Amino acid sequence: MTPSEQILEKYKKTETAVDALGREIIVRRLRSDEQTRIAEMTESNKDSVTTALFVAASVTRIDQLIVPFPQTRGQLDATIRLLDDDGFKAASEALGKLIGVRNKGTEDGVAAAKNSVETAG
Repeated sequence: MTPSEQILEKYKKTETAVDALGREIIVRRLRSDEQTRIAEMTESNKDSVTTALFVAASVTRIDQLIVPFPQTRGQLDATIRLLDDDGFKAASEALGKLIGVRNKGTEDGVAAAKNSVETAG
């Protein structure tokens, strides 16, 4: 496998977590171009807000509901509403696992997502 194929392959991997409501949340890594698009949707200068949006944008499925990558802030907000607190925590934990960070909770998952975003770009 060439280095370029290896890079593409890492973005195909997913991770799954089950939230407190029993919903299966599936996430994937965001590519650099997707991270840029999400950052452009953000009107906040706070890293924690941007990172939370990256976590939400990484969700590909909630149970049987396929969640496409958001094209607008409204679509991203709809995913955030669907996740709610329990789903967001599960998505954060799954994203942390996907990028190889052990999580103890939502803050660690968000920190892992932020680190992934900072190192991927």
